[in-house]
Amino acid sequence: MEPGNQGNGHPINGRALPLRPPTFDEALPFSPFTSIIPFSSGIVPFPSAEPPNEPTIFTTAVDQQTARSTVERFNTEMRNPQKLQRIMQDMRALLDPDEITQYHFKPLAQLEPPPPGHSAAQDPLANVSLPPLGSFATILLKKTDISYLLPGAETPKKNTDHARAPMKQVQTQQSFQNGPHKPQNAPDRYHSEASSQTTKVLPKKSLNAANLGRAAVIIPALPPSLQHSDHQVYTDVVSQASFSKKRKREDTRADNDALGLTSNQAQLADTAGRNLTNLVKVFVDAREDAESSEYFETCIAGDSEFQVLERSQQNRLETALKNVINSGRFADIPVQQILAIQSLCEASITAVGQLSLSIWSGWADSDTEEWRSRLDAAENGLRACRLVLRTMTADRDEKQICSEELVQAIVNAVKHTLDTCLVPIVEARPSSHQDIFRLVSDKTGLQLSAVLQLCGSILASLGTLIVTVGVTESALTPVEYLCTGLIFVENGHNEKESALGVQRFETLRRKAMDVLARIFACCVDQRRFIQSEIQMGLEKLPVSRQSARQFRVEQGKPIMLVSALMMRLVQASASRSIKDSNSVSRTPALNGHRHDESEDSSSEAEDSKRTLKINPNSTRSNIDLEHIAGQLHQDATRIAYEFANYFVSRALKSTKSGDEPFRNLLDIFVEDFCNVLGSPEWPAAVLLLEMCCRIMANIIESKDHTVPEKNTALDVLGLLGSGLVDFKNRVKHSINNLDSSQSELSDRLVVLGQDAVKVGDDPTKGSVNQQELLDFDGPYRVVLECLPAYLQVAGNTDDPHFLSIAGCHITLWAYNLCKAVKVAEETGDVPPSFKVIEKHIRKMIADPQWLSTEYEFEKVTNVQGRLGSEIITLQSDLYQRRRRMLNILVNNLRNPSASLKARSLKSLTLILEKDSELLDEAIFQHIKQLTLDTHSSLVRENALALLSRCLSWNPSLESGCLPFILPRVADPAKSVKVRAIKLLKDTYMRSKTDDVKLRIAISFLPALHDDDEQVVDLIYQTFEEIWFAPFYDTAKVDVVTMKLEHQKQVSLLVLIDQTIRTLQDSEACRAYMEAFESLFSRALSNKSKNEISNFKICKEFVANLFEGVIDTDALPGKPPQPRILRTLSVFAKVNARLFTAEQVRLLSPYVKDVATTDDLNVFKYTVTIFRYVFPFLSSLQEKFLDDIRVSLTSQINRLQGSEVHEVAQCLWIICPLIKVNIDNRLTTNVARLAVMVGSMVFNLHSLKSPEKQQQNANKITKILRLLGAFGKVCRFRPEFYGQFRKGLKTTPWDGKSIPALFVLTVSPFTRQQWDMAIREQALESLGQICQNSPLQFMRADVEQVFKLVFANSVDGLKWVALLQFKEFFAAEERRSETGAAIAVGEGAIHGAERLDTSLVASENDGAALHLAQKYLPDIILVALGKDLPLAVVATEVIVSISRQGLVHPKECGPALVALATSPNPEIYKKAAAEHSSLHQKHETMFEKEYMKAVTQAFEYQRDVVGDTHGATEESSAEGKKTYVPKLHRLYEVFKKGSKKITRKFLSNLCSRMDFELSKLKTKGDPPEVLLFARFCLENLGLFDYGSADEIFDVLRGLEKVVKQTGNDVAHIIETDVLGYRLDQDQQAPTEPASTNGGSTIPQNGDIHSVPTAPEPAANPVDEIKLRHLTIASMILSMMWETRTFLRKAWILPQGKGIAAMNKNVIRQNLVLGKEHWDRIASVMASLDSVDAMKAQCKKFAEFLKVDDDHQLADDDEDPNTELQRLAAGYETPDEGEKDIIAPGTGRGRKRKAGASMSNTPKKSRGGAGKRARPAGGKSKKKKSGRMSGTPDEEDGDWD
Repeated sequence: MEPGNQGNGHPINGRALPLRPPTFDEALPFSPFTSIIPFSSGIVPFPSAEPPNEPTIFTTAVDQQTARSTVERFNTEMRNPQKLQRIMQDMRALLDPDEITQYHFKPLAQLEPPPPGHSAAQDPLANVSLPPLGSFATILLKKTDISYLLPGAETPKKNTDHARAPMKQVQTQQSFQNGPHKPQNAPDRYHSEASSQTTKVLPKKSLNAANLGRAAVIIPALPPSLQHSDHQVYTDVVSQASFSKKRKREDTRADNDALGLTSNQAQLADTAGRNLTNLVKVFVDAREDAESSEYFETCIAGDSEFQVLERSQQNRLETALKNVINSGRFADIPVQQILAIQSLCEASITAVGQLSLSIWSGWADSDTEEWRSRLDAAENGLRACRLVLRTMTADRDEKQICSEELVQAIVNAVKHTLDTCLVPIVEARPSSHQDIFRLVSDKTGLQLSAVLQLCGSILASLGTLIVTVGVTESALTPVEYLCTGLIFVENGHNEKESALGVQRFETLRRKAMDVLARIFACCVDQRRFIQSEIQMGLEKLPVSRQSARQFRVEQGKPIMLVSALMMRLVQASASRSIKDSNSVSRTPALNGHRHDESEDSSSEAEDSKRTLKINPNSTRSNIDLEHIAGQLHQDATRIAYEFANYFVSRALKSTKSGDEPFRNLLDIFVEDFCNVLGSPEWPAAVLLLEMCCRIMANIIESKDHTVPEKNTALDVLGLLGSGLVDFKNRVKHSINNLDSSQSELSDRLVVLGQDAVKVGDDPTKGSVNQQELLDFDGPYRVVLECLPAYLQVAGNTDDPHFLSIAGCHITLWAYNLCKAVKVAEETGDVPPSFKVIEKHIRKMIADPQWLSTEYEFEKVTNVQGRLGSEIITLQSDLYQRRRRMLNILVNNLRNPSASLKARSLKSLTLILEKDSELLDEAIFQHIKQLTLDTHSSLVRENALALLSRCLSWNPSLESGCLPFILPRVADPAKSVKVRAIKLLKDTYMRSKTDDVKLRIAISFLPALHDDDEQVVDLIYQTFEEIWFAPFYDTAKVDVVTMKLEHQKQVSLLVLIDQTIRTLQDSEACRAYMEAFESLFSRALSNKSKNEISNFKICKEFVANLFEGVIDTDALPGKPPQPRILRTLSVFAKVNARLFTAEQVRLLSPYVKDVATTDDLNVFKYTVTIFRYVFPFLSSLQEKFLDDIRVSLTSQINRLQGSEVHEVAQCLWIICPLIKVNIDNRLTTNVARLAVMVGSMVFNLHSLKSPEKQQQNANKITKILRLLGAFGKVCRFRPEFYGQFRKGLKTTPWDGKSIPALFVLTVSPFTRQQWDMAIREQALESLGQICQNSPLQFMRADVEQVFKLVFANSVDGLKWVALLQFKEFFAAEERRSETGAAIAVGEGAIHGAERLDTSLVASENDGAALHLAQKYLPDIILVALGKDLPLAVVATEVIVSISRQGLVHPKECGPALVALATSPNPEIYKKAAAEHSSLHQKHETMFEKEYMKAVTQAFEYQRDVVGDTHGATEESSAEGKKTYVPKLHRLYEVFKKGSKKITRKFLSNLCSRMDFELSKLKTKGDPPEVLLFARFCLENLGLFDYGSADEIFDVLRGLEKVVKQTGNDVAHIIETDVLGYRLDQDQQAPTEPASTNGGSTIPQNGDIHSVPTAPEPAANPVDEIKLRHLTIASMILSMMWETRTFLRKAWILPQGKGIAAMNKNVIRQNLVLGKEHWDRIASVMASLDSVDAMKAQCKKFAEFLKVDDDHQLADDDEDPNTELQRLAAGYETPDEGEKDIIAPGTGRGRKRKAGASMSNTPKKSRGGAGKRARPAGGKSKKKKSGRMSGTPDEEDGDWD
């Protein structure tokens, strides 16, 4: 014997069992029973001392009579063929052999044979005459196809032999007589099954007396031992996993329950029945005299009185009925008695619908008590409703019990209670309905809660009634209305806001939802109606997430009730568990039997469309399961799509006034579905989200949807993608929470879940094993097994919600299995397990209870079940689309639409924030590029926000990001600036390299000059956080480390200072240095919260810098001494108290010798430090100061440029600190300085002869430089005049004013006889002297000097003069700003200072005013000149003058407007900013100068820029050309101000182009008047208009000019150029090329497309006159082209009135400025030749010959009326529109094109129906507004 297989043992796990397990037949004799015949306690009574039950199933004569009545009713109804057909169909369905359990018993071979001589006559049943079958039973027997198996037969036989009918009758009769008796408290199901089974159990041959007399337990004989050779091997059997175990076939629980019934219980049930019968009889008898009966009471409802059961009596009746139902004897209650119960309750039900239950404010106590009594009556009536519904739903088949009228009355009662009482209370809020809250707060609240609970109970019963019994549509529709109304009642979002409590009412709404879901599942024809009701009710939902989400789900966040309802409806449509429970019609293909040919085929087809049913015991092919699952899945998908498509379509069309809630609701719906994604309870969430995803993807990829619609789709995709990421995180959390070691099932789920997550993140890593996913013991099975415990319905598996969820999961399982089989069939490798799974799923679809009945499974926890559901969701199409959703968002980052790019970034941020692993290099590059987007600040802001998040996830990416982020600090949009600053701050804090920190710090400095104070404050705060905050807390850091950090920071400061000094632009360098210094000034001021800490830190910085000066190796990077000293000079300027005397003494050696350039730099910065520090260091010794003075004096002759100014300022500071004795008089060293300065004057005076200037040029220049430097600094008091005179020696001086002497000495050197270098230095020194003494500017000789500078046009001298003016005006601005900067509230402290600096007039104020008034025209000419450096400085001077208000706004305004059109950013930025400020301050004062400003801008473009176009042609990054109006900055300023000024400007600009033909100056090639018109019209055509009235003003103005002036021009062209005469107009009509209602209309709005008439004989015309007329027609043609383009480019409002005019307008994105540019260019080409001029004149004349259907306004028409007419009459044309409105007709006469125009219909000015007045009439000309010659001849009159 082999070791692995001893005896007959079976090997298990590699080992053989010691003994072979016995077979079933071998073990059967040793079992307690060999077989159990189904019996009830009536056959084999339960062991008891009490008398046994009756052996018959009819315990009373009443039962027998009821059964006979039923059979007689069937016999009677046979006369009606339709009823017979329906009953037979139902009965055949019940007797379907495929639906009945088959019992196969072996022959009773071991029974003793009958004794010899036994005959059939001795059989007691042989001669028994059996009663004949009735007609119905006979037909049923004939038409029923029942297979039965004879003992010993091999194949079943069908009952086709009618000769066997008597035997069949015997069997049936005997089975009926001796069949099992139904227990008293057993359910009906048991009785029906037992009866039907008994009919088939007893074999035919066993019907003898012995068998009928007793029951036998048969034990077969033990068969011979079976050998191993007798066993057969089945290789195709698929082994089942260990999780499933086959259940025992016997349902022992029902048997045990039946056996557990005692006779005592039966007696109790009988007693309950008798009590109910007696009680009903008493009430019915008492109703005959109800008014005097104690059982009834009178209920007054409205105008009616009802006799209703008293409340306690009704409770007695309800209790009695409940006892009968619970005892299982309700089926024994006669129908008449049930109807009597309903009749007793009917009055109470009817009365409820007429009770007044509304609550009114201002009630007295008596009113409240009456209302409470009515509420009691309503409660009693609702209890009656509940009682009646109990009778209808207690498993009775009689149709008369379910009265349609009574059901409607119940619905009406509930609806009335809800509508008039409960719903108003629920919708009440404490802020507006305090009376209701006070009423509910007392004992009434409990009563209302009871009524609310009753309504919920009634709704639940109605749902059961509809599903189990079925009602007509007339009764069904009110229930649907009632439930949908409850769904959309707005409940309070918290307990304080809800009078009845949030969850109490939510419980009622959940029951309403259950009813709707049940109706939806079982009534297919009602689905569309329910859907439409839900969709219409969505508008009532609250849009706030807090108040909307009150539906609590198992193990998840609350969602909206409507979201849950939608998912339940989808799940119901995917399940057949409910809808087939009441449907008996089945399709032949699915049920294995055929209908009678006589049945109605149409009805059969209709039923087959609604229901699908298969037999769980029948075998079917693949295609059957595929059809079933496919149709169920298709139904669910269709419902999901319809819901998703509805609220998506409404959300896409949302407006502020209409469907705006749908946009918010769409987000809430998506969030709700995402929150429950992966939950075993809500499998429909996947389908709904998948439909939503598909719809959104189609919208984005389609070209037919608008940008706002695509924006919505992108938002939803981002929300959906974010929800999927959350779902994936939940899956990971579930995997982590599940202990894989607790069971094999947990281990399998964890492994499968990890694989699913891994594949979902990266599909290239493989795929999940489909066999494991679809396995019979896989995730789907786990979900099904966990559902009862998950939903807490373990004891009620008939719960509709449970059945729909289980059915939906089974459908999805089947659908995915069929898909997997298809894929496997293509490869030819179908796993054998799939066939077994198909068989099981088919049975589960047919019977949802089959799985739990047939198989056992290990207990599944909620965590396991949820993970199983999540694994299934991970494999869904929705989750597989996650990568595609991400690609759609990334692709839209390249979309031309800025709005779509911004939305894509926003959505992408939502996803990446939750799953940064999705970020790859391609996405990151797209994000970086979008930070440079020039079209939308929102795109840049979103890109920076996402970039910030990306860097926080992966800081290593920041190295390549700085070039994209740094420019955004200077972004025009504030939000972008703020975002960039914060991002750069974070980058700075993370960075370890000085290069990155340097670039970031430098980029921050310009923002300190920003106009927005918030941006400036943010920059200051940022610098404080990155430079000072790290050193605040020094306690936790050791001294050495802190020292190193200080040195690194100081080294960075030196590097920043060096970078700033190397800037090429001196103006930028100055601005950067001012910003750099202001950082420390702000940190050390009282505006900083950390002023003291910042001072200590800066003091440490200074100390480290001094260490670097002494030893350059002490600082990182070893910066040279000049750089360190230069940085120290910054701290000296900011706060000299940061320095100590000892530190300053260390710098004295650096001013003693200047030998090299480095020495000069060291000297310069050291002197600067001395200059600022010395006044604050009182501890410095005079000896040290005097040594410094001597060193500086000795080096002064060797210095040049700015060093001289530093030395002069330093000496002027040092000298007063040094005491000396001169002429026995103690004084300061200022006396010696006076002598030195006087000697300079003497030396220069001695060199005033021009003859020796060549020899003395250097000396003169040096002395002039020194004198200018000291003259700008020194202000000698009279006490030092004597010392000054000593230095003058022989130089004449009147002794009154030293500055006047300086002027007299220096001014001669500015004359033309001197070299230019000397003149420039002299002029500079003169300006410096005058800055120190501003009165000198007003001297006649000084004024003459500066006048000559501007008159002689010497650029070098202009440069010097402008610089001196700039410095002076800048100093004046700082002086005024210093005075105005005193904070409010500190006036008492700084009062004198404030008055001195800002309110008291000084010589500075007079000088500033003098300079502005004298030299502003010259400065403007320089600014508007071609010399760019001079223009920049001149612009700065103009801006400074304007800011100080030194001249009238109209003096600077036009120049600023013109300069704002400059292509140079240094000019236009300053000019545009100042013009904006000027306009806001002096809008009404400046408005009249705008026509002059436009003219000046045109001249500036013509003379300086060299481009007379009104727009600039630019190329975008994509290579597309864009056209920007040159006056767009001007118009942006208008948009910020009064709309009245804007409209006035537009109207006058149109009038400015009007002209009188006789005065039109047409000289030039091209003429200037034509160029000016083009300049204005290109601007008008391309302005970014803000409202409709602005565009209408332009249209009106252009049409007015064309009407008034165009007809005169056209008339002269016709007569003088084309040769037309008036008689030809009347006799020779032309045939129009195209007509529209009798009038010829220009095509495409193009005057060049007007049909031409036959050419008359043209008269010879002078070419000069022809050119004159051509230019006039060109101006008018360009005006009309502009008008046409505006109407095409803008979407104008269609409404009437001023409200429509004030609406914002939207620009057509597809209409580009190039179209307008090209149209104007085509007109401008008309002067190229004589033929071109004639063609232009002809086209213009023919164009104006077209009559105008839409009459233009007359001059005397009210402007507002005309604007309303324009708004009412204009329609925005679609792209490519052919027909447009022609201009008006001429003045003086009605001009027609010919006879074809005589019947042209006219439209009135105000609309249809009124005839328009001819346009000739009155004509008011304004010559002042007309363009007769060059633009500068007229400024334009605004009055």
